[in-house]
Order: sequence, then structure tokens, then C-alpha cells
Amino acid sequence: MRRSDFRLDGMYFSFRAGNPGDYIQGHHLSGLVYELDELRMLVARLGPKPVILDVGANVGNHSVYLSKSIPGATIYPVEPGRDAVELLRANLRHNRCHNVDRRFIGVGFSDAPSTSVLRRVSKTNLGGSRVVTGDELAALGDQVDNPEWFEDVRLVRGDAAVGDIAPTFVKIDVEGAEMSVLRGLDAVIRRHRPEIFVEVERPNQEEFLAWLESVHYVVDLRLDPSGARSNYLVRPVTAS
Repeated sequence: MRRSDFRLDGMYFSFRAGNPGDYIQGHHLSGLVYELDELRMLVARLGPKPVILDVGANVGNHSVYLSKSIPGATIYPVEPGRDAVELLRANLRHNRCHNVDRRFIGVGFSDAPSTSVLRRVSKTNLGGSRVVTGDELAALGDQVDNPEWFEDVRLVRGDAAVGDIAPTFVKIDVEGAEMSVLRGLDAVIRRHRPEIFVEVERPNQEEFLAWLESVHYVVDLRLDPSGARSNYLVRPVTAS
């Protein structure tokens, strides 16, 4: 495991990387934080004491930056993948992220509890790992027995897991499973009305925009990092 120590935005960071060729880990080894402009925008927006769900935390890029930038925050990373969890725990520890609650490290959020399969899609993009759907699983057959590319993961319904936690902000980056995560957080979203920053893949755009109407949310910002997906910052219509 390689180590990268650097200063950025007046803060000291210490990241661990298991794969120098990985896209996000490569940022860290180069003395950078992934999606830095978006993170700076969020820090300016979130206030001094946000309660943050980081769903799809991967190796901790967002959780670590927000933890150090907003000492009064409480952050809950959610990440089921074995390799990502190892680096996530190391990065939280070495960056002394004392305002990060680790109870959801090792599980994923969905709309129903289950044991599912997580698929690595590339050796250079750990963050691109995806939960396999039922139809995909049937088509893959015995391929899922290859531990280099597949692993069993535990999914929980977000509402049941979150319980009495009252998030003010939810970040969701789950490689195509965003609608399952949003449905699973339905009660939390309707009760606490958090702002949400969510990556939405193109096949889910229509369903996502219909979902916004159903929960009375509006789009504050849309970013298009690629033709395959968009990042939406959304808020309840009653928010100022």
C-alpha cells in the first residue's frame, strides 16, 4: 500500500492507495483530491454543522475532505466493497477523521435488505464497481465465482439503517443503483428534507426527474461530467 501526504486548501492530507493505476487513488498519489471543485462548492453551502450521508463512499475521498473542511460536521460513509472498505478505513484513520461515524462501513444502501453481488468493471476504476441486478446475475452464470471481479455484499434498506439520524445532506454515487438508494431512503427524505447531490446514469434520468416531482424537490445545479451520467444538486421546494 502506497502513501501520499500533501497540503491542499490549507489542510494536511494523508491518503493510502493500493493501486497507483486507479483513477481516484491516482489523484491522491498526485497530491490531489478528486472532484475538488464540487467539494469546495459543497463546503461553502453546507454550513458549520451538517449531518452528511456519503452513500458510495469508495476509498473516502469525499468523506475525508468534508471531515477536515467542516470540523463541526457528522459524516456517515456507506460502502460495501471489500477493497474500497480497506482503503476507506485506512484513509479515515490516517487523516484523523474523528467526526466520521463508521457504522455503515461494510454495507450498501438499497430499497430492500438482501445479499447481492458487487462487480468490478475495471482494474483502474475501483469506484466504478456496480451492484449486479438479478437479470445480470442470471446471465453471468459461473463467472461470479471469480473473486478478482465479483464479491458478495450486504445491502440494507436506507430508512431502516438510518433510523433516528437526521441528515441535512446526502451524497449518492452508486454507479446506476441511485434509484434503489433513493427509494430506500424515502422516509428519511420526506421527514428531514436534506439537500441531495446524486450521480444519475442516463437510463435513470426520466425516472429520477419523475421522482423529484413526487417528493417535491427541484434542481439547483446540474453538471454533466460525461455523456453517460449527470450530477444533480437538488433541494426541497420549501427550502430558501
